[in-house]
Parts: sequence; structure tokens; C-alpha cells
Amino acid sequence: MDKLTTWDQAETNCMTSNSHLLTLYTASERDDFKSNLWNTLNIPDDAELWLGFKEGPAGKYVDVNGAPIEDKTTSWERGEPKDVPGSVDCAITNTAGQWWAKVCSNAYRYVCQTLD
Repeated sequence: MDKLTTWDQAETNCMTSNSHLLTLYTASERDDFKSNLWNTLNIPDDAELWLGFKEGPAGKYVDVNGAPIEDKTTSWERGEPKDVPGSVDCAITNTAGQWWAKVCSNAYRYVCQTLD
């Protein structure tokens, strides 16, 4: 989690421990994460973390299982997700719970979530 890595490498790292990148679908999940787990996990206040959402083949965001997220509650910052031409974009979050689209080959921290 303290290591900065690409989205694909972060998801691979999570999968080796029977988990996946953190997915926060509901307002209550986001609120719980930012008010409780962020501090419990000792994540720096200025950190940005990969989320388990990635731009799919049709340009729409999907979760780590390939399910579309447009019908789910999202927390995209105003004007997001922005598309970076020629790249696949992935979602990050910050302590405020806002989401941004970033190029998946960038390096950010990540949190794994146990598979149900």
C-alpha cells in the first residue's frame, strides 16, 4: 500500500492475496473508508489511491470484474472522468472521496479489498 505502482501492477498484487483493488460504490462505503479506514491504515492525508475502476473497451468505466459502473453511485469530481487520448484511464480517490481519471501507467498507492 505504501508502494507507488501502476494500476495493473496494483491489481495483480491484490489478486495474489485473493483480493482486488478497493471499490467504493455507495456513499456510505466512501464515507466509512475516508472517515475510518484511511486513518486506521495510516495513509498520508495527501495520498491518492487507485480504485478498482478502469476505462473499458467502449470508453465506459467498469469495475475489476468488468461490470459497468455508470448505473452505480459514483463520486467523480466535476468534469471527470476526462479521457486522455491514446491511453487507458483508471480511477483514483483522495481523502475527500473524490474520483479522478488518471492514466493507468501512472504510479499511485493502493488498497486491496478481500474478495467476498
